[in-house]
Amino acid sequence: MKKSIWIKHFFCLLAFLIVGTFPAISIGNHYDFKLIGSQNGMPSIISCIYTEQKGFIWIGTPTGLIRFDGTELKKYTAQPDNENSLPNDSILQIIEDNQQTTWILTTTGIARYSLIHDNFFIPKLNNQPIIAKSICKIADGLLFGGINILMPPTRFLSYGNSRPTSRSLYDPYKCGKPIPYCV
Repeated sequence: MKKSIWIKHFFCLLAFLIVGTFPAISIGNHYDFKLIGSQNGMPSIISCIYTEQKGFIWIGTPTGLIRFDGTELKKYTAQPDNENSLPNDSILQIIEDNQQTTWILTTTGIARYSLIHDNFFIPKLNNQPIIAKSICKIADGLLFGGINILMPPTRFLSYGNSRPTSRSLYDPYKCGKPIPYCV
């Protein structure tokens, strides 16, 4: 008699566990994790990470830029003799504009990535690289803020339709008070 009660309890517990976990198994999400470390070429210090619309994951480091396509890492570095490379290896920020173009801020200039040519274009203002310390997306392009852009301090640089434009930070309808842009 005791044996049959023990068997009933065992099968009830087993049935409960199977039925109780079945919805979690059938409905639950499955996540795959892949460890990417120094053995794969990943530096130990990461400054920023950005996932773009095309699916690439961009990783900014003090020693260059890394693009991860889900399988491989590709590293980009500054090459002084190549005008289509990054301006500097120290990456500050990565962003994508409304045209799905990837922009990279380095400590000595900004760069626009070309997926077709797998290289970079370095825009200039007054024949000098644009040095920006911050960037954000606005309705008609990108807004850059930095040392040589904020001279005089009431100006910012926006980039839309493939040309940099300097604009005033003051709005005449706000009585001359600065507009709160992320500069």
